[in-house]
Amino acid sequence: MGFCFWFDLDLAEENENVLFIHGFISSSAFWTETVFPNLSNEAKTKYRLFAIDLLGFGRSPKPSDSLYTLREHLDMIERSVLEPNKVKSFHIVAHSLGCILALALAVKHPGSVKSLTLLAPPYFPVPKGEHATQYVMRRVAPRRVWPLIGFGASLACWYEHISRTICLVICKNHRLVEFLVKLITRNR
Repeated sequence: MGFCFWFDLDLAEENENVLFIHGFISSSAFWTETVFPNLSNEAKTKYRLFAIDLLGFGRSPKPSDSLYTLREHLDMIERSVLEPNKVKSFHIVAHSLGCILALALAVKHPGSVKSLTLLAPPYFPVPKGEHATQYVMRRVAPRRVWPLIGFGASLACWYEHISRTICLVICKNHRLVEFLVKLITRNR
């Protein structure tokens, strides 16, 4: 189950629903601390606002048996927001990684999504015949030494790419890693 913050002044189920899905390295606070306080009272009474904490972010649990797949995130949104709050139709506002989840949610529930607002969605058009990851890395972080600012950006991006790859390997095999850690620490 994920965590969801909602704001609803009159608790009317017939109000229009709006799901707010945050991006990577963020949480529902992205919405609740910046957007929600600045909404008009009229907007707050017309809409039921749901700010979702994705699995492993904010107040949402960090399940040890999860691979944090697209399906797991969508299932969490359905189980912790849509079903318990009887949300049948909704608008979606999403940022960054949340845009990918918003699109997947719209595909899964085409008759339920009234509108999509995507803020800073990840998009890198890849020419035919190119491998997507390699193309994006060459564009975002070319291996530069000079100027110094180019080197810094390149280093940061390649570090993130390498760390994500390592994380993917560890996460994919996290049960084995956990077993080995337990085995090693018990023997001491």
